Amino acid sequence: MTIRATDADGLFVEDTFQVTITNDTPPPAGTALYRVNAGGGQLTTSLGTFAADNSFAPTPGNSYTTSTAIANTSDDALYQSERYGNPFSYAFPVTSGQQYRVVLHFAEIDKWGSGLRVFDVSAEGSKVLDNYDIFQKAGGNFKAISETFTVTAADGTLNLAFSALASEGGVDNAKVSAIEVYSVSSTTPTNPAPVANAGADKTITLPTNSVVLTGSGTDDGSIKSYAWTQASGPSTATLSGVNTANLTASSLVSGSYVFSLTVTDNLDKASAADQVTVTVNPATTTPPPRARRYTG
Repeated sequence: MTIRATDADGLFVEDTFQVTITNDTPPPAGTALYRVNAGGGQLTTSLGTFAADNSFAPTPGNSYTTSTAIANTSDDALYQSERYGNPFSYAFPVTSGQQYRVVLHFAEIDKWGSGLRVFDVSAEGSKVLDNYDIFQKAGGNFKAISETFTVTAADGTLNLAFSALASEGGVDNAKVSAIEVYSVSSTTPTNPAPVANAGADKTITLPTNSVVLTGSGTDDGSIKSYAWTQASGPSTATLSGVNTANLTASSLVSGSYVFSLTVTDNLDKASAADQVTVTVNPATTTPPPRARRYTG
């Protein structure tokens, strides 16, 4: 770029300088779980350290390198190697159901025009790049460009598939220069406490001195455990099944007993106690039969 300043008499001075625009954008938010230098060895860059090419299939597959300078970046070496093929894939261990941000880095280092390399990229079986042409998208060859997308892991492996199938509009081979996988920060959902239900109050009459209490629990997940205790009563009852939904209380005497139930969910969160009252009535006393008086 040249800047010229001219005075009223037509005299001027000028200066020439160069402006370089790079593609060195800050890394996405989140933790970088994987950085892979496709087709190359371990590499330290302005983004961080990229591991030597790994986790790809088929093996050994195809790779290519160049020494030509790469525009739009200060990390030329990251874009001077590539893995290519039709098809090939990468598989990274992750946590099922979690979201991940994937960054794919490209530079066309082999073709000299648009339409000479056209390919697709799929993540977890869903297409994220369709009929992608690096030369056309970057505005020429030997120019760095990156594409970013978010994907949810369907299982414990994040699968990235690259193909240039002619039946789907592909031309030549798919390729990639480098791959980054980031965890996506998210707010951990609140786990509501489960709710215990100790059942309906009971009444028995001696000589019956035992009772079965039927408890239950509800939760947005599942109930992991039950815990019964005696809260009060005229005597200490004999309890059976204290860690099950159904409690048997025996050796009861006349009076009122209170039993408490708490439940714990599959994430180890406990409920508030729910109580049930058992009333034990004394035995009914039957008066002796009255003697009859006979007169004759």
